[in-house]
This record gives sequence, structure tokens and C-alpha cells, in this order.
Amino acid sequence: MPIQRAKPRIVDLDQTPLTSLTGSDMPTGTVIQAKYFTHTGTGAGNSTSYVDQFSCTFTPTAAGNSIWQHVQWMDLWEGSEHNVYRLIDDTGGAETELCFDAQQSAGTSGWASTNRSFTDLITNCVAQTYTFRLQSKGVGASTNYWFCYGQGNSVGSTPAHWTIMEIKG
Repeated sequence: MPIQRAKPRIVDLDQTPLTSLTGSDMPTGTVIQAKYFTHTGTGAGNSTSYVDQFSCTFTPTAAGNSIWQHVQWMDLWEGSEHNVYRLIDDTGGAETELCFDAQQSAGTSGWASTNRSFTDLITNCVAQTYTFRLQSKGVGASTNYWFCYGQGNSVGSTPAHWTIMEIKG
């Protein structure tokens, strides 16, 4: 006779069997959904205006929840130049700056690279598709910069990572 396993049973507080579970059934602070994006392309430029380097969209399942996000990347610049980064919410075409970072190489000669990251929390979001963009621009004499580059014995591409979670409000 074959061994049979009991089917797992999810029950409500009053012991009523649940046939499905939705985000509205979960307690405040529960992660409802998570998405992970990787950007493996390298962005290089000399623009003194902001340029998109990495973007993604995210749609929360319900209004009133929160959106937590963490973006991490490596950049490279030369000499006394520096890169400026910002994370924006571009939902509906109205840019809202969420995070900002500027790193200067303090006049060093040669190449410098930096691990960078942004972490942001949007509370009480609305149920719509959000568009987020990580942008950069260069500042300096010749303003050459590279996005998603690392430096070791040689210069090589390092991917950027973006994690977004919806948290029950």
C-alpha cells in the first residue's frame, strides 16, 4: 500500500479552511510581492545633464501599501571628475527625486571606482504602475564616467541590482 501524505491545510483564526490567500488577508508589514532586476549593460558618457542608466516599473497590488526599494551598482570615473546620481519616481511623467548622491574623487589622478547604493521607502502608495529611474550625469573638466564598471587589475563590467518589495500597509 502506498504511503499517503496529508494535504496541508490553511485555516483562518476561527478554523475555517481557506481555499486561497490574498494580500488583504496578511498582517501589516508582510511582504506581498518582491521583484528583482539586474542590469548588465554598461553606460558611459560625458553628459552634464541627467541620463537614464537603469529603469524599472512596479505595480503594487493595493493602495495604502508601501514600496521599499534598494539599488546597488558600481561606477568608475577619471581624475578630478565625479558622477552625480539620483533615483527618481517618473510615474505619469512628473519626476520626483527620491535619492541623490554625488561622489568626487578629490583630485586623484588615474581611475577611481565606488560601490554605490540607494534605499528608499514610499509609504501609502496608490494602486498604479510606478516608473523608477536611476540617472547619472558627470561633473568635471572632461566629465567622463562609466556606470556598472568595476576596477581591479583591469576594468570589467559589474552588474547593477535592483530589489523592489511591496509591504502590506
